[in-house]
Amino acid sequence: SQAGLLPIVELPYAAYLSCGYNQFVEAAFLHWLSAGRQPNGMVLRLQGFDEGVFGGHFHTANAPPVFGIPGLDVLCYSNGRDWARGLRASLAAAARGGVTMLLDSTALLTRRHLSAGDGLWQQPYPEARSSEPLSPDAVVVYGAGVPPSDSVVACAGAASLPPPCASRLAVLTYGNGVPKALEARAACGVEADVIDSPLLSRLPEALPAALRGRYDALLLVDVCREGAGPLSHQLPRLQREGALPDTWRLLDAAPTYNPLGRLTTFVSAAEIADALRALSAAPPAATLEQPRRLEQPRRAEPDGSPLDLPAARASPS
Repeated sequence: SQAGLLPIVELPYAAYLSCGYNQFVEAAFLHWLSAGRQPNGMVLRLQGFDEGVFGGHFHTANAPPVFGIPGLDVLCYSNGRDWARGLRASLAAAARGGVTMLLDSTALLTRRHLSAGDGLWQQPYPEARSSEPLSPDAVVVYGAGVPPSDSVVACAGAASLPPPCASRLAVLTYGNGVPKALEARAACGVEADVIDSPLLSRLPEALPAALRGRYDALLLVDVCREGAGPLSHQLPRLQREGALPDTWRLLDAAPTYNPLGRLTTFVSAAEIADALRALSAAPPAATLEQPRRLEQPRRAEPDGSPLDLPAARASPS
């Protein structure tokens, strides 16, 4: 970058970031501390993130230490169409001296279906000449009863939002959480809009308007491990913006290591479906200062036996 080139850095597994972590943080810091006068433009692609049967803990990291670094935009896309458009926006930001990281969910590299054989998670490649780059501050709304191919991109200040669903219930998530939420919505029959918010390092500019006054209940699905995910850090900002409904719930992954060959520590579509059913049946919360928090569903091994998790798993009352 200092030589005038535009580097695209490939990190095959999230755990490998520790090998050059200081240089990575300095690249973002210098551009931020100098108010852009010190350009360090680059794009980093961090793979081995989130769910994957083959990898074990080090190759399926869902607690990467990349959130909250000033000067760094972290994005996690849910599909190839948005990834390609988002990469073009990231390259444009790098040309201006900015530093962007793309987190790639392992489980999405080959995902084509929401349910067996439906092909609904495949999209045509967005050619550069016929599609605009996807702004990092945009969110994508998958309306209830609308095919995924008809999702709506909402940008800050744009009057492009579709009407909210009749139930006024929404799911806010990113990455692998998006197809899982769509899968859960179809399976449980609860009407809900799914909002894909790829920008994780700060609150996207379009998100408050996408939520404010439109929904009575919100389920936040964070695919990261409890205590290490980005959505819990966006909650206070959403509340300050007047965009957090009175009734809300945060569902995240288990606070433990990811064992080899098992998916029990990751957020599942079944857990999302259970949370949607509970939220749809919950009475409205009394005040914004005391949001209604619902109990975390208990995780289980594939054979149905309980998964032994630390006591800290208990939800606050």
